[in-house]
Amino acid sequence: MLLREINELTTAISVMRIVAADIPLPWTLWSTVFLPAMLLLTDCAVKVEGKMQLKAELDAPSVFCNELISKFGYPCEERQVITDDGYILAVQRIPHGIQQTLTSTRQPVFLLHGLLQGGEAWVLNSPEQSLGFILANVGYDVWIGNLRGTRWSSKHMSFTNEEKGYWNWSWDEHVAFDLPTMLKLVYETTGSSAKYIGYSQGTIIFLAALSQSWVTQYVDQAVLLSPIAYLNHVTSILINTAAKTSFDQIILDAGVVELDVTSGPVVELIKKLCAMMVSNCANLMIDLTGPNCCINNSRMSYYENYEPQSTSTKNIAHLAQMVRSGKFCKYDHGAKENFIQYGQVDPPIYALSKAPKDFPLLLAYGGNDALADSIDVQHLISELPCNYQRLYLPKYAHMDFPLSTSTNNDIFEPIASFFSKN
Repeated sequence: MLLREINELTTAISVMRIVAADIPLPWTLWSTVFLPAMLLLTDCAVKVEGKMQLKAELDAPSVFCNELISKFGYPCEERQVITDDGYILAVQRIPHGIQQTLTSTRQPVFLLHGLLQGGEAWVLNSPEQSLGFILANVGYDVWIGNLRGTRWSSKHMSFTNEEKGYWNWSWDEHVAFDLPTMLKLVYETTGSSAKYIGYSQGTIIFLAALSQSWVTQYVDQAVLLSPIAYLNHVTSILINTAAKTSFDQIILDAGVVELDVTSGPVVELIKKLCAMMVSNCANLMIDLTGPNCCINNSRMSYYENYEPQSTSTKNIAHLAQMVRSGKFCKYDHGAKENFIQYGQVDPPIYALSKAPKDFPLLLAYGGNDALADSIDVQHLISELPCNYQRLYLPKYAHMDFPLSTSTNNDIFEPIASFFSKN
């Protein structure tokens, strides 16, 4: 983000350009793949001194509201909240459907997106096919969260997102800071606990929070679409190749802290990984997520206006660690730093067995999902003490869950039934 886009600075801004040093690759075996990419990926950052003052008020009209919601005639509000570690997060609200009013009987429902997405994931299709609109139409007060690093939550009290310090986080920080901050906003605004719907990484975050039990202060039911706690049976060859060659660590060692998969250097890296595969990534979405059954391919160019979005390289590294280790645990810094951070050599496990036994969960997963594989979902289910229900969609792959043209029948109706019975 350009410096002039940072609002309400209270002190003068001084800028210092920092150039990351080259780090030699540890494996000559992969030098022909990773060295050219790493040379391109040499990172620089802008350090900004000073802090922004943020008012706790509506930021209206917002780009999100105008481009994605209001144009269909729905009311839209945007609020900004600050996490305890200084990230400024945007939360959008669709308080009711078209030509309806907000009443005290409308229960809030909080939606949290997946990796390389923002909250737009819930409203990218038509109102008849987008879960965010469907929920508003039938009487819910819809709140849409945006995690740090996304297009909609790209500010910090001290850093710009061009500074390395901004990107020093993994999904651990989503659990510890982002999720409680946004859920607290919903609770304090509405005076009511919310229903939660998460997708992909949004399920990882919720399950980790559920293992700590605090989330039940703000949420009374949850639906997890393409649920993930374990990743060691991922069937995506591209993801497995990247994880098992530790390319995430190589990029981190090179000083690259932001992973933008649309940037030239990352595109070149992906091409080199694809060249090692039989499919040669002829269809990158299928190679990454599985053969999606129900996406309107004619809308791909529209989706690409908003996704994929950036994440931190450290977050990708955390997910890659899950693929390699088969564990649902905190970020592994290495034995020495783990002992400093956690007081133990190994990263602590998020113990699903500690989830509240009476908490109602609906887990929806697909038979063609290359990321939330059925074996890993079964592993997750075997550890849950919760009052859970399952929704198995045999034709669904990973991207069908947020973008299916059959959302109303395949996803919303089972969700509505689950919410009404629990």
